[in-house]
Amino acid sequence: MQNMIENLHQIFGNNIELKFRKNMKYEISSGPSANAYVDPYTTHDLRLVMTVPWDAHEPEVLATLCHELGHLVSKGRHLNWIRFKNTIATEGQADYFVPSCMKLYMDKFNTLPIQHIDEDVKHTCLKYHQEFSDNECMVILQSFKDIFAEYNEEISYDKNYGKKAFLTQRDHPDDQCRLDTVKDSLLGKGRNRCWFSPIFPARPKWQDFQFWRKKRVSNP
Repeated sequence: MQNMIENLHQIFGNNIELKFRKNMKYEISSGPSANAYVDPYTTHDLRLVMTVPWDAHEPEVLATLCHELGHLVSKGRHLNWIRFKNTIATEGQADYFVPSCMKLYMDKFNTLPIQHIDEDVKHTCLKYHQEFSDNECMVILQSFKDIFAEYNEEISYDKNYGKKAFLTQRDHPDDQCRLDTVKDSLLGKGRNRCWFSPIFPARPKWQDFQFWRKKRVSNP
């Protein structure tokens, strides 16, 4: 785990720290269930906090870390544009970043072992993928799917969510939509319309404006 974090920081850390003008701090622990988030604003450090399940496998951990880093480095639809330069990406945009992040990691360091390959993953990787090797494709798609497998057995890369978002969704999309997003990213397609709107950006939360007001008040 420590080597994985150090390797990811080697790839992305400098750019993230330059963007936010803060040092990255990784707070990693283990527990019975997963939890992960990034906190760029509330402390002097830029925090990536993650609880890794006791039974988690390396590819799932890498997929989760890539998603969280995607909030910080991925371009595209952002959440709190009221902060101007120091914005973070939406959940869908962070998902879209996962394949390129995992491929960069595996190309630079090592390919991770995968425990099993589902038929929908094999079908997608052997028929559709372009820039990724068969193994890279299978590791990426299977590891991302396994994150949801414990509580959602209905999702599949052979399915499609189908619905289109009117506003860009800021929170976690439907699980099937998230698989569609990672698949489309791996295939070199654009952001999936199940969470992305080319016309309307993500609506800011009221807290974003409260932050802006507090910032102005504290700097008379």
